[in-house]
Amino acid sequence: MGITLTLEQGNIAHYRLSDPLTWPEIYAIDVQAREIYDTALSPVHVLVEAQGVKHVPDGLLKVRANAELTHKNVGTIVVVGAPVFLQYLIEVALRLTRKKAQFCKSPEEAWEFLNREIVQTHH
Repeated sequence: MGITLTLEQGNIAHYRLSDPLTWPEIYAIDVQAREIYDTALSPVHVLVEAQGVKHVPDGLLKVRANAELTHKNVGTIVVVGAPVFLQYLIEVALRLTRKKAQFCKSPEEAWEFLNREIVQTHH
């Protein structure tokens, strides 16, 4: 499967991406994500592990309509290991939705960043 989503620590939507990514999978995960964000009582942060992505489906900028870029309950977005081409596409989609993301090189760096964000938002 090219994309999975799990809810971790009750407030982190953890996406794992790998080749091949397909639009049916992306749309199915978006439905699952909207359910998470719709029922959240506080911000849900987003962690995207993209180390396994070498190719993306045509029209990737359509993701700017996905829940993680449009939902009011989305908190901090962190992307791990995105290849340069994918990081660029993500940055374009973020600009279109006026969102920002933190790009990290390793999952450990991403988790450290997210845990600091969570502590800061709860104080």
